[in-house]
Amino acid sequence: MSAHGSMPYCRAMLVLACLAAVFGVIRPCGAKVQPAESLVAVEVILPTDAEDVPYWTRLVEDLSLLNVGDPVTDQTLTEALNSLTLSRRFKEIDIDTLPAPEGVTVKIEVMPYARIWRLQIHGYYPLFESEVRQVLPVYSGDLYDPDQAPAIAAEVEALYREIGYIDPRVTLIAHSDKGPGLLLEVNIDKGPPKELADLKLTGNQAFRDSTLKRKCNLWLNTLKPWPMPFNKTMFEKDLERLREYYRRKRFADVEIDYSLEDTAAEDAVIATIHIVEGPRYRVAFEGNDHFWDLTLKKDLTIWETGNQGGRGLRKSIRQMTARYK
Repeated sequence: MSAHGSMPYCRAMLVLACLAAVFGVIRPCGAKVQPAESLVAVEVILPTDAEDVPYWTRLVEDLSLLNVGDPVTDQTLTEALNSLTLSRRFKEIDIDTLPAPEGVTVKIEVMPYARIWRLQIHGYYPLFESEVRQVLPVYSGDLYDPDQAPAIAAEVEALYREIGYIDPRVTLIAHSDKGPGLLLEVNIDKGPPKELADLKLTGNQAFRDSTLKRKCNLWLNTLKPWPMPFNKTMFEKDLERLREYYRRKRFADVEIDYSLEDTAAEDAVIATIHIVEGPRYRVAFEGNDHFWDLTLKKDLTIWETGNQGGRGLRKSIRQMTARYK
């Protein structure tokens, strides 16, 4: 190679030498990066007063996703932290690495949430305590995360709004010094109920208002000496009771609907029941030589399910026809 031809090569080597001096050693393409150190052991540290240490130790080891012999990297440590955090079982989590003769030991220090020893519910009337417990997302024996408190309170408040209370408020208080675990108090302040201001009926020609009102539990509640909330679910059950009453009195086509209107102060409800009675039925049988009238009457469904659009009579006729076959 001529001296002239060797000049570009010398310049290239000089540039590489300068880069190496500035940025460090340049590895040739295909060279292996120094491998991460292997995991020798996982050391789990719990509070000195922790109960069931073997259970918590196994749980932390399983949730950490770390296996002895695997490489320990920033990514595996981050994944371990995320897994432990998402389990929502620990109030505090700290992960560290310690050098070991043949790799590293990962030290995981955790503080589990307290376990609920007992649930106490105050102020649940007029509901039963069991009805409130059904909507609670926590039970005795569960771990309690204080961050759950707003969601728990919202579930109970929604239950009381549903039965007619205007602005119920629920607070949770956790006591750690009243038993072998956590005593969780659920305190319910229902506030004033939205009461039934008036119950009106329209369209009832066959029966007086007083007769029909006495069949409505919602109206009977207004006679009690203490305020009772307007309960829409109870009201709808009252309407079904009125439909059944009309059908027993042979008004098979009766239709009953309702409308609700708040008072000006929006602290009470005016309920109106709209009734379309329809005709009063009289059923007679002719030509039934093989079956008594009482037998065929058992096939009549119009007194239980009504006869809207003639469906009840058609079903009854099909059942009678089947009896004769």
